[in-house]
Amino acid sequence: MLLCNDLLADISSWRERFSHCECFVVGDFNVDLATHDVVADQISSFAQYSSLARCDQLFPAANTATYVNFALSHSSHIDFMFVSSVFNVLDHAVLDPPNNFSGHLPLLATIKCSIPASRVTGQGGLSPNGPNGIGFGNRTI
Repeated sequence: MLLCNDLLADISSWRERFSHCECFVVGDFNVDLATHDVVADQISSFAQYSSLARCDQLFPAANTATYVNFALSHSSHIDFMFVSSVFNVLDHAVLDPPNNFSGHLPLLATIKCSIPASRVTGQGGLSPNGPNGIGFGNRTI
């Protein structure tokens, strides 16, 4: 529970620091948010307080198991994508590729991003290395 609280506090701090930016939180939360487990309630409360929407609820067809263990005949829904702007999410899906060597199924979202021309050209926007000189994509820090 402490690790969960620390992680949510870190995310909250970044949300406050970059409140002008959209936010996507994605990962293996290792808990089914449909249950009333202490950790599930903590994550759901955080998402609600932070105005983050679950992509699997925006696209109910994608509300399916994200972890599958055929050997144990077990599946669960423990991987999630949260977004701050539901208008930018065009699609969300849980993929089932034929060559998946993990029990976790990949999540896919189609996101609409609009970047002002000044930021693309570097005029008056972020440096090519991102905020505070941190690199993005295949650039190094």
